[in-house]
Amino acid sequence: MTVCLSFQVLGPLKVRVDGRPLLLRSARQRTVLAVLLLTPGRAVSVDALADAVWHGRPPVTARNQIAICVSALRKTFRDEAGVDGLIETQLPGYVLHREGHYVDVADLYESAAAARAAAEAGKVDEAAARFEDALALWSGPVLDGMDDSVLSGVVDRITELRTNLTEEYAAVQLRRGRYRSVVESLGPLVAEHPLREDARAVLMRAYHLSGRRSEALDCYREGRRILVAELGVEPGAELRELHRTVLEGDARTQPHTPSVPAQRRPDTARPHDEPGPPGTPAGIPLQHGPTATEPARSHRETDLRTTPEPAPTHEEPALWYGLANREPSRPREEPDTPAPPPEETAAPLAGESDATRLGYRALSPQAARLYRQVSMLDVPDVPEWIGCPVLGVTPDTSGRLLNRLVAAGLLEVRATRAGTTRFRLPDEARRFARDRCLAEDTPQDREQTLDRVLTAVLTLVHTAQEQLYGKGAGPAPAEPVLGDTAGELVADPIEWFEDERETLGALVAQAVREGRTERAWHLVAGAVPFYETRNYLDDWCRTAELALDGARRTGDTRGAGTMLRSLGTLAIYQRRHQEARDLLRTALDHLEDTDDIQGRAIVRRNLAVCARFLGDLAEAARCCEESLVLFRRAEDNSGLSHALGLLAQIEIEQGNPERGVSLSNQAIEVSYEAGSLRSRTQNLYRLAEGLLGAGRCAQAERICHDVVGLARGQGDRLGEAYGLCALGEAQWRQDEPCKARAGLLRALRLAQEVGDRFLQARIVVHLACAEAVRGGPGAGEPLDWAQREFRTLGAPAWERRAGRLREVLGAQDASRPVEGSVLAGLLADR
Repeated sequence: MTVCLSFQVLGPLKVRVDGRPLLLRSARQRTVLAVLLLTPGRAVSVDALADAVWHGRPPVTARNQIAICVSALRKTFRDEAGVDGLIETQLPGYVLHREGHYVDVADLYESAAAARAAAEAGKVDEAAARFEDALALWSGPVLDGMDDSVLSGVVDRITELRTNLTEEYAAVQLRRGRYRSVVESLGPLVAEHPLREDARAVLMRAYHLSGRRSEALDCYREGRRILVAELGVEPGAELRELHRTVLEGDARTQPHTPSVPAQRRPDTARPHDEPGPPGTPAGIPLQHGPTATEPARSHRETDLRTTPEPAPTHEEPALWYGLANREPSRPREEPDTPAPPPEETAAPLAGESDATRLGYRALSPQAARLYRQVSMLDVPDVPEWIGCPVLGVTPDTSGRLLNRLVAAGLLEVRATRAGTTRFRLPDEARRFARDRCLAEDTPQDREQTLDRVLTAVLTLVHTAQEQLYGKGAGPAPAEPVLGDTAGELVADPIEWFEDERETLGALVAQAVREGRTERAWHLVAGAVPFYETRNYLDDWCRTAELALDGARRTGDTRGAGTMLRSLGTLAIYQRRHQEARDLLRTALDHLEDTDDIQGRAIVRRNLAVCARFLGDLAEAARCCEESLVLFRRAEDNSGLSHALGLLAQIEIEQGNPERGVSLSNQAIEVSYEAGSLRSRTQNLYRLAEGLLGAGRCAQAERICHDVVGLARGQGDRLGEAYGLCALGEAQWRQDEPCKARAGLLRALRLAQEVGDRFLQARIVVHLACAEAVRGGPGAGEPLDWAQREFRTLGAPAWERRAGRLREVLGAQDASRPVEGSVLAGLLADR
């Protein structure tokens, strides 16, 4: 049996397998599919696909990530539809072969071409039918819900085709004497596109011929007013002549009221004996069931699957790419829940609670159980995979059950910024579900559901953390669940975290309330990399304090130590190093007698960070060396890589740049072994700093470009800001102040966005240096502010550097450029 895939792009992007919805959960996969789908039979380069996915700013890993997306799509079509060969590798990228499958845009071009040919031949009834076919294909704007910023030209062209078809259909209806239909369809179009004179002319004729002479004149006056105001021109000759005709009441254009078409039953005719525009009901049918046109429509779709593609019309776009990662806000899948019995629908519902009860009674036992159990989770919404831990089903089954709940009116659907679908219980439905859960499920059922959900989320957090930092970055859950599904769900860990951030915070709070403190602090510890990357410091603080209180109440020493460590790390990010040191020392006291070797290693490394910032480089080196020993014992290559990079920075600041470069290279090698892109990015930055300290500025500049690209690809704004700061330093040291200034200003904006005052002050120092190298006036003035900031933040080394620069620049002739080597020497001294 041949399986037919159906693709819809004239509205929300949809894929069906023999009529059954096929859900693509990854926003990137949807984008890649849409690009290939709308470029039929033509190879699309990997670069074009990457530009589409990342809005023209792809990361350095883009080619690999596009390959992963294509591989995942092939697997989905093979597993779900048994279809191989749909997407083929062909230089310079990939090509989609749609032969044997249905694509609505192909149907559109066939219907449009046939309608225009019939209209030109004077076959107005046939033309009207084909125009109606074409216009009925739309279920919304092209690729509704997907950001078309890169594809705006193509989307505009196909949207323009829809407008043209609406206008041409109205002209055909005018020739058929369907004047009121023309008014209904063209009125909104002319209001939206007031400068389209052809459409306004057809609308004026329809008004006049249907006996609405004053509205025809108003239509002309409004069009003239807009043309004069916006373009400074009078209406064209056709509109002016039509206006004269209406004013004179030309006998050749007397109104005519058509009779009911012969094919329409009298009991379904519209008022005034006139059919409605495409997409509107003809009337109230006396019988239910498929209409006479539906079999014909089905035959047309079948024919498209077995006949050659029609030649493209002139509107068909040459290239379709550049879609961004969002789905429609509400899926339009057909509900598969049984309908309520007739006796329950015969009377009007008394209120929301009646609708909720009826919807619940229509559910299958499995869907009803999912509904009850999900209501007991104190979360704002749930993802499609929630049924996996609650019921032990696959993600596809979970999605189908949730859609049944949506069809029953018990859940609402919302789309996230990342383009995935989530489900929310309205207040009324949540209260009802909790009442049913208390009545039908045991306390043990509810507790087991919470435990399974927490374990599933811990598994996903751990999987996402390893994708960022590599294997061994954190302890794995004792009872991991979801299997291979976990990797698929967090294919893009940052995107996944954005979707789940609010849910994670809510689950931490619920876990603490219900005595699951160990799971609570494990969740917080695993989420820290994401809080860091996206600068969600308030969320970090709130969840860590909740978990710390829970651990203290239950006497969980390791949990308390882990959360104190987390709060100490947060204080480092907020540049509160004295407070951070106190928190970390207390954390170390808690962890010293536990078997958490990795936790103690992290604490000692972070104590080294505090000591370095506070100016005690000897203490910083000692703590860092101790952490290296512990990371090796814990077999944590990600942590080891970070500690080696930190020690490299300490060596550079102690006046040993070459040793710093050597340690940075070691750190980069270990980050490759760990498979941690984030660690590699951070260590490349430290290598660049080492090269700057050694005076190898050209090499440092090349490394900085890699740092900026990698950080940007990971969505790490803070990492990008640091990379741009070092890049600017490398450039002004090579006497390229203008290039330096551009990058430093971008870095300053990013540092302001993430609220990093220390980095802002450093960037201001480098901007002052770039201005001095350029010979600009007032180069030293911003240094007063930077010096005060360093003093407030407790950064004595940088405070002294800013002071020396201010003193030297203040004594120089402001109009004379300063050599970069002179300024670099002032910054090198501590």
